[in-house]
Amino acid sequence: MEKQISIIIPTYNMENYIGKCLDSLIIPEFDEVEVLVVSDGSKDNSSAIAHEYAERYPYSIRVIDKENGNYGSCINAALPLCSGRYVRILDADDSFDTAAFSEFVRALRGMNSDVILTKFLIVDEMGDVTDEPGFNRWNIKVDRTYIGKELVKLLQRTYIPMHHITYKRDIFSQLNYIQSEGISYTDTQWSIIPLARCRSLIFKDITLYKYLVGRAGQTMAQFSTPKAIATLLKIMRDICSVYGTIQDPLSKTILQNLITSRHIAFYMCAYNIKSQEAMNMIKEHEQFLNKEHPLLFELLNTTPCDDDPDYRFAKILRDSEYSLKIKLPLIDRLIMSFRARMRHLFKK
Repeated sequence: MEKQISIIIPTYNMENYIGKCLDSLIIPEFDEVEVLVVSDGSKDNSSAIAHEYAERYPYSIRVIDKENGNYGSCINAALPLCSGRYVRILDADDSFDTAAFSEFVRALRGMNSDVILTKFLIVDEMGDVTDEPGFNRWNIKVDRTYIGKELVKLLQRTYIPMHHITYKRDIFSQLNYIQSEGISYTDTQWSIIPLARCRSLIFKDITLYKYLVGRAGQTMAQFSTPKAIATLLKIMRDICSVYGTIQDPLSKTILQNLITSRHIAFYMCAYNIKSQEAMNMIKEHEQFLNKEHPLLFELLNTTPCDDDPDYRFAKILRDSEYSLKIKLPLIDRLIMSFRARMRHLFKK
């Protein structure tokens, strides 16, 4: 039977979570699902648990044991082995809504879009829903296929977290995709680079992914530190290197829009932790951009901040010589606060 989807599960010391993760995938349509569990040098029982599931479901589950190389190395190890029509990532401490996954696999049988977006929930350790990020601010319509200019406009200032995304595997046959290894946060690359090859996108109103937050040791818990900023900027430099190799005009336009909008988010993150060390990293990164990717450097001057389309954060940073003493005008602070509240109230 044809595999509709390949699920890549990177895991490192996740013995308390991997069983629940795999249980969430066991559906009546499981013969149409391929699961690749990548044990990234785990020192606990994660691999042994995954192998037990592989023995019970040999037609659908495969375990790849490898030395530790961090998140990106797991994707690089599994992606060439995927055989499903579609592919997506599921972190080992997260899970799918099982009923929604069954519905999703059935829907895949009649789908052909390059990218499929679905909803996700944010849950705590008890499984209680703490948030449900929505699509309203992007004005995405359910079951409508976006192509051409509409697709480019949709992706113009949009960062779509990996928890929303399912890619058609054919995208990767057209793209020499390699995720950065040895560092964290490389899901950013998964959420940006393959979209450059996207020519059609559809949103299905299915709440599929359950994203766990609050787990001890979770990398997102250390996000707002100078060390994290250094890692994020390294990831952006790697993405920019890919951008420099792309010749197709549409792919280049999509990628430069995604790159510039993500830069602004990282710059604001660096500023908000109030660390001059982080601001110095931004300055050094800007020098790299100006030298290696001058078009991206210039575009950042006109790229608006997500919270306020009239606020050009990169330009203000440059004009201030990357100072921590930037003060946002009161009217802008009020507008940004109001918009953030409205997004929170009406995001579903």
